[in-house]
Amino acid sequence: MEKFKQVFKIEENSKAVSNNTINEYEKKVPQLLIDLWKSDGFGKYNNGLIETVNPKDFESVLWTWLGREVENYVPFAISGFGELFYYRRLSETDEDVCMINIQYRKIETLVWSLTAFFRRITPKRRR
Repeated sequence: MEKFKQVFKIEENSKAVSNNTINEYEKKVPQLLIDLWKSDGFGKYNNGLIETVNPKDFESVLWTWLGREVENYVPFAISGFGELFYYRRLSETDEDVCMINIQYRKIETLVWSLTAFFRRITPKRRR
Protein backbone atom coordinates (compact mmCIF):
# COMPACT_ATOMS: atom_id res chain seq x y z
CA MET A 1 0.00 0.00 0.00
CA GLU A 2 2.95 2.33 0.61
CA LYS A 3 3.97 2.21 -3.06
CA PHE A 4 0.37 2.82 -4.14
CA LYS A 5 0.17 5.93 -1.96
CA GLN A 6 3.54 7.17 -3.26
CA VAL A 7 2.44 6.87 -6.88
CA PHE A 8 -1.27 7.67 -6.56
CA LYS A 9 -2.06 10.97 -4.86
CA ILE A 10 -5.55 11.57 -3.48
CA GLU A 11 -7.25 14.78 -4.57
CA GLU A 12 -7.96 17.35 -1.89
CA ASN A 13 -11.74 17.11 -2.16
CA SER A 14 -12.04 13.50 -1.02
CA LYS A 15 -15.05 12.65 1.14
CA ALA A 16 -14.52 11.34 4.67
CA VAL A 17 -15.95 7.89 5.32
CA SER A 18 -18.51 7.78 8.11
CA ASN A 19 -18.16 5.49 11.10
CA ASN A 20 -21.46 3.86 10.08
CA THR A 21 -19.95 2.89 6.71
CA ILE A 22 -16.77 1.60 8.36
CA ASN A 23 -18.84 -0.47 10.80
CA GLU A 24 -21.04 -1.85 8.02
CA TYR A 25 -18.13 -3.05 5.87
CA GLU A 26 -15.39 -3.92 8.35
CA LYS A 27 -16.37 -7.60 8.38
CA LYS A 28 -16.85 -7.72 4.59
CA VAL A 29 -13.54 -6.27 3.35
CA PRO A 30 -9.89 -6.57 4.45
CA GLN A 31 -8.43 -4.18 7.00
CA LEU A 32 -6.26 -2.76 4.20
CA LEU A 33 -9.31 -1.18 2.57
CA ILE A 34 -10.73 0.04 5.89
CA ASP A 35 -7.38 1.71 6.65
CA LEU A 36 -7.35 3.37 3.21
CA TRP A 37 -10.90 4.68 3.74
CA LYS A 38 -9.94 6.03 7.16
CA SER A 39 -6.79 7.77 5.92
CA ASP A 40 -7.95 9.03 2.51
CA GLY A 41 -11.73 8.77 2.45
CA PHE A 42 -13.58 8.20 -0.82
CA GLY A 43 -11.96 10.11 -3.63
CA LYS A 44 -10.05 10.34 -6.86
CA TYR A 45 -6.39 9.49 -7.29
CA ASN A 46 -4.20 10.97 -10.03
CA ASN A 47 -6.93 13.14 -11.56
CA GLY A 48 -9.51 10.36 -11.54
CA LEU A 49 -7.42 7.55 -12.98
CA ILE A 50 -8.86 5.51 -10.14
CA GLU A 51 -11.42 6.49 -7.54
CA THR A 52 -12.36 4.79 -4.30
CA VAL A 53 -16.13 4.83 -3.94
CA ASN A 54 -18.82 4.34 -1.36
CA PRO A 55 -19.96 0.74 -1.92
CA LYS A 56 -23.59 1.75 -1.28
CA ASP A 57 -23.49 3.99 -4.36
CA PHE A 58 -22.52 1.09 -6.65
CA GLU A 59 -24.14 -2.00 -5.14
CA SER A 60 -27.24 -1.70 -7.34
CA VAL A 61 -24.99 -1.53 -10.43
CA LEU A 62 -23.12 -4.64 -9.30
CA TRP A 63 -26.33 -6.53 -8.51
CA THR A 64 -27.71 -5.65 -11.95
CA TRP A 65 -24.60 -6.99 -13.71
CA LEU A 66 -24.56 -10.15 -11.59
CA GLY A 67 -28.31 -10.70 -11.81
CA ARG A 68 -28.59 -11.09 -8.03
CA GLU A 69 -27.44 -9.66 -4.71
CA VAL A 70 -24.35 -11.24 -3.18
CA GLU A 71 -23.70 -10.20 0.41
CA ASN A 72 -19.94 -10.74 0.37
CA TYR A 73 -19.21 -8.82 -2.87
CA VAL A 74 -18.27 -5.18 -2.27
CA PRO A 75 -17.68 -2.55 -4.99
CA PHE A 76 -14.81 -0.34 -3.86
CA ALA A 77 -13.31 1.52 -6.84
CA ILE A 78 -13.98 2.73 -10.35
CA SER A 79 -11.49 3.63 -13.06
CA GLY A 80 -11.48 6.75 -15.19
CA PHE A 81 -12.67 4.47 -18.02
CA GLY A 82 -15.78 3.34 -16.09
CA GLU A 83 -14.55 -0.08 -15.01
CA LEU A 84 -16.02 -1.08 -11.64
CA PHE A 85 -13.78 -3.04 -9.26
CA TYR A 86 -15.28 -5.20 -6.56
CA TYR A 87 -13.90 -7.35 -3.77
CA ARG A 88 -15.17 -10.89 -3.21
CA ARG A 89 -14.74 -12.77 0.06
CA LEU A 90 -15.02 -16.34 -1.17
CA SER A 91 -14.33 -18.09 2.15
CA GLU A 92 -12.57 -17.39 5.42
CA THR A 93 -9.21 -17.59 3.64
CA ASP A 94 -9.98 -17.04 -0.05
CA GLU A 95 -10.66 -13.73 -1.77
CA ASP A 96 -10.26 -12.01 -5.10
CA VAL A 97 -10.88 -8.77 -6.96
CA CYS A 98 -13.03 -8.66 -10.08
CA MET A 99 -13.73 -5.98 -12.64
CA ILE A 100 -16.81 -5.17 -14.64
CA ASN A 101 -15.47 -4.13 -18.04
CA ILE A 102 -18.30 -2.07 -19.53
CA GLN A 103 -16.59 -1.57 -22.90
CA TYR A 104 -16.41 -5.33 -23.57
CA ARG A 105 -19.51 -6.19 -21.50
CA LYS A 106 -17.78 -8.79 -19.37
CA ILE A 107 -16.68 -9.53 -15.83
CA GLU A 108 -13.07 -10.57 -15.20
CA THR A 109 -11.24 -11.88 -12.15
CA LEU A 110 -8.12 -9.72 -11.91
CA VAL A 111 -6.13 -10.90 -8.88
CA TRP A 112 -6.47 -13.25 -5.91
CA SER A 113 -6.27 -10.62 -3.14
CA LEU A 114 -6.92 -6.97 -2.45
CA THR A 115 -3.24 -6.48 -1.63
CA ALA A 116 -2.33 -7.86 -5.06
CA PHE A 117 -4.82 -5.49 -6.68
CA PHE A 118 -3.10 -2.40 -5.25
CA ARG A 119 0.31 -3.86 -6.08
CA ARG A 120 -0.76 -4.61 -9.67
CA ILE A 121 -2.16 -1.17 -10.47
CA THR A 122 0.95 0.56 -9.14
CA PRO A 123 3.42 0.95 -12.02
CA LYS A 124 6.92 -0.33 -11.51
CA ARG A 125 9.62 2.29 -11.57
CA ARG A 126 12.07 2.11 -14.42
CA ARG A 127 15.74 2.29 -13.65
